[in-house]
Amino acid sequence: MLSSIYLAGSSYDSPEIIGLDPNYDWRCQAVSRLGSYGLSVINPIEISFAAMDTANINETESDKDPRIVRALDLIDQSDALLANINLSSYGTAMEIFYAYNKGKMVTVVGPSPFSPWILAHSKACFGNIDSALDYIIDKRTYTNPINWALRFEAQLSERYEQFPPIGQADYKFFGGDIPVLVLSPHATGFFKNGQFMEPDTFTGSLAYVLHRLTRAYSFNSNFCLAADPASYQNTPFNRSLADIIKTGKIGLVLILAGSSWQEVQRITISSSLINNKPNKYLTHLKNTLSNIENNILIEDIDESMAPINNFLTKELNVNTIVIKLHKRYRMPKLQADLFTNLINSLSNFINDVGQELAKEA
Repeated sequence: MLSSIYLAGSSYDSPEIIGLDPNYDWRCQAVSRLGSYGLSVINPIEISFAAMDTANINETESDKDPRIVRALDLIDQSDALLANINLSSYGTAMEIFYAYNKGKMVTVVGPSPFSPWILAHSKACFGNIDSALDYIIDKRTYTNPINWALRFEAQLSERYEQFPPIGQADYKFFGGDIPVLVLSPHATGFFKNGQFMEPDTFTGSLAYVLHRLTRAYSFNSNFCLAADPASYQNTPFNRSLADIIKTGKIGLVLILAGSSWQEVQRITISSSLINNKPNKYLTHLKNTLSNIENNILIEDIDESMAPINNFLTKELNVNTIVIKLHKRYRMPKLQADLFTNLINSLSNFINDVGQELAKEA
């Protein structure tokens, strides 16, 4: 389903386009109306592309402006883009072009006739904001969770074997509303004992989708990791993880891991618990997953995940459950129904546990 909209274009517009006072911010109208229908609005008003358009910039460095990096990152996180082009802007034009080529639903508001470039890189164009908002609200079923996962993984796959540029982190964090964190430390490639290890594909995408559906926190590797965070504690990944656990008052961490095609085709769950109550969570999780897999195995923490489990439970005092998924459960194109059932089952579990933890907080 369509759930998040990125707003592009200058904040203030003419009364001909908005139909209101010329000092009225069209973004306020978009946030209010879309929000009333349960849609999340990404409103990057602090990114001043208008200033960038008019400034006499003569840069030769290859590094991107951090405002551009942030804007593209926010567009990646969105399902759709609403662009106001009543005032021309190079930045808005590039955002439209980028979003459309990333498969986002682009809706444009502006004066007609529209440029062929705008028509070719948008789903719909309107002369007023009300019509554009009506169109977006009507298209709320545009995207489904599998498409979210495929888009996220496509972007992530470009960084499987790429170290982060200077100044950028090798992880990705999405904030939440419930005290559950979905963690994917092997969403990208990583090095362990000097050897490159392949990523657990679609674990990062699954963490992201679960965040979108439940508003749990999610945290995944976003570039190739120089040191495996599941094996080595003193890494930037784990230092940031510790900050998230403490500031978010996380009550349960779900670690998503993968097993290869050659291994037994099943789901295994294991835990590292600091009190007895989460034993109930293990039983609940096993029962929830049993609708897609009868052979759910509860086992001890394996050697590959023991260090990060000890870090979470002993150092950070948070309960942890590891869900190890065979490759067949991580194939949304070939096994769409299985992947969807997995998403739904884990979402139900997270919602149940999240509500219980929130009441105890």
